[in-house]
Amino acid sequence: MPAARIGQVLFSALLALLATLHASPLALAADGEACGTLIASTTWSGAVTVTCDVFVPAGLSLTVSPGTTVRFREWARIEVSGNLNANGSSAPITFTSDQTAPVPRVVARHRLHRNEHRDARQRSRPLRRQV
Repeated sequence: MPAARIGQVLFSALLALLATLHASPLALAADGEACGTLIASTTWSGAVTVTCDVFVPAGLSLTVSPGTTVRFREWARIEVSGNLNANGSSAPITFTSDQTAPVPRVVARHRLHRNEHRDARQRSRPLRRQV
């Protein structure tokens, strides 16, 4: 096979790989950054920065471990059609902005159910829902 043809085949294979990776974004984080659509149920722990919108599709779960701090870049959000599990303990979970003005956004795309295990501090801050 001529060298030019081999180059074309390799270039085509590289483009196909890049297109596949772009079409299946991954939102995984372990003390790092998160962005894109989950392709498997995922657990976050430590410090996580949401750099762009994170989508949790129906059938998948995003679990945020106790003691985790989730920081949101400006206009970034978590949109949940699946499950978001964030059960704090003596090590609380913190959702905050990485800037002074914007507020972190978590959007639920299904009916929210009352969690009877929330403590009084959590009850005093109602969860806002966007539909």
